[in-house]
Amino acid sequence: MEFTEKLVNLMNENFNAQAQNLIASDFQNYVEETNPFDRTDYKILIEEVLEFGAFPTSMDVMTREAIQNCFINALQKKDVDSFEEK
Repeated sequence: MEFTEKLVNLMNENFNAQAQNLIASDFQNYVEETNPFDRTDYKILIEEVLEFGAFPTSMDVMTREAIQNCFINALQKKDVDSFEEK
């Protein structure tokens, strides 16, 4: 299993839809405050990734890494190690 696929699975296993929406909104707000020039709609992208279970192949590397970091941070706050091998 790829790391990105594992991240998406962990997010879906550990957070319900309401929590996922809050994580997406919080990340969107964070980006808007820290980088007002970034006009990417991370909220929609995060929701789509979690709904479809994978990152789109058309997504650029920087956006993919930003969303992965968002997922890693959310999982760490819940004491879930996304790097742990099962």
